Amino acid sequence: MSNKKKHKKSPARKPSPAKVEAMKAEALNTGLTFEHRGVNFTAVPVRKYPVAVLDTNDEVEILKLVLGAEQWAAYLGTEPTLEDLPEFLEKFAVATGGDEKAGN
Repeated sequence: MSNKKKHKKSPARKPSPAKVEAMKAEALNTGLTFEHRGVNFTAVPVRKYPVAVLDTNDEVEILKLVLGAEQWAAYLGTEPTLEDLPEFLEKFAVATGGDEKAGN
């Protein structure tokens, strides 16, 4: 008789539907659209980010670069406050396959 313990494999965790969509969009090199305060935004795959994001550690500057001038202006058109920014970042994170609480 063996003294080895049998370990049950834990079931693999399935990624969330949002993560699956983000992974598909990344594989197809397309963006995913999300809505924020009545405005549609498109989160592009990381490989389409401008190289300029490597020149800064400023999170707001990175967001501006990733969104692009037109989408950044649309975001500012929602008249956001510092209190509102985490909500937008959460939506952006989900659209890019991240954790929905990443904006906090």
